[in-house]
Amino acid sequence: MRNILRLLLTILLAGGGLLARLPAARADAEVKPWSAPFAIATGLSDAARPALAYTPDGRAHALWESAGTIYYAARPTGAAWTGAVRVAAGLSPALAVDSNGVLHAVFANQFLGNYDIFHITLREGGWSLPVNVSRTYGVSVSPALAAGPDGALFAAWMDNSPGYWTIYMGNWQGGFWSSNAVPHARGQSPSIAVSAQGVVFLAWQDRLPAADGSTGLFEIYNSQRIAGAWTLAINVSDTAVTDSIGAHIAVTPNGFGHVAWVDGGQAVRYAFGKGYYWPDPETVALGAGGARGPRIVATNDALLHLAWDEGDAVRVSRSNSLGWDPPATIPVSAGTLKDVALTRTTTGGVTVGWVQAYYPGNFSILASSQEGEQHGRLWVPLIMFP
Repeated sequence: MRNILRLLLTILLAGGGLLARLPAARADAEVKPWSAPFAIATGLSDAARPALAYTPDGRAHALWESAGTIYYAARPTGAAWTGAVRVAAGLSPALAVDSNGVLHAVFANQFLGNYDIFHITLREGGWSLPVNVSRTYGVSVSPALAAGPDGALFAAWMDNSPGYWTIYMGNWQGGFWSSNAVPHARGQSPSIAVSAQGVVFLAWQDRLPAADGSTGLFEIYNSQRIAGAWTLAINVSDTAVTDSIGAHIAVTPNGFGHVAWVDGGQAVRYAFGKGYYWPDPETVALGAGGARGPRIVATNDALLHLAWDEGDAVRVSRSNSLGWDPPATIPVSAGTLKDVALTRTTTGGVTVGWVQAYYPGNFSILASSQEGEQHGRLWVPLIMFP
């Protein structure tokens, strides 16, 4: 009885936040298997940082970097992947599809002796000329990109213009890009998402100085731009014993943010919240050989999916009414892998991609998909009193 009362109190205090990671009703459904890995591009001399996206017409899109150059490939519905096409010089591409179904990308590139963030758009089968997004005096790298419900774009990146790494955000509404430092956001490796309510969620990592004056450990922070103003930064990971790195953020239709990261190079961790309400994080999985680069995404039915790599395997999990499913393993061929990407499809499923390295000078971009669930009867968790 005490546990039931505690559960009810938690729901009341959180405004229903305990159920934020799930839809109100969850289907008793058959989980579809992951497809055998398929190739997006093979025989590459070098490859890193793939980005994946689907446009409303069902076409799949991929960008990646190789030896300082951004390449692009696409797959129309029911067809094979096209050959790789050079798009621009640059690093670390990120993709987003706006509310009009237009595909956008940002990347970092060195121009006139300085690294800046650039934006390109895919229209009528061709990419536009790059537009400078950051326009700062410092080094701008590690961009992330998200689309708002009104067609606006939001880019985030790390920039050392103040003399230390801090997070900048740019906003584009079809004209010029803004470029401003985010208040209270000193740190690195940002991830950005925008809710259906127009709230911008930002996550990043930064070192929390130790009491002895040393640099301390990395923690994961979150801030939100609500009605044009940024909230104070919140320490989401809040651990004093190990580094927390690799934050990635997603949003669900109910307006909650969902953050995944890795603690100590091994534990895949997760937290959700909005505003200043962020309950204690939980452990999704412990990587037997270490864990890196988690990616989290919400499908159209608000189910959360999480993917990461463990050096020789890709692991995936999804949310359930009590937490997370046990991790599944996507079968991959021999070799090492890195840089997992994750996106939802237009049919309610998800696709995970990664870089496969067979030996030096032989890289491939591979992916696997899981179709959307075939829903059976619905059930809603009930609280019953004796």
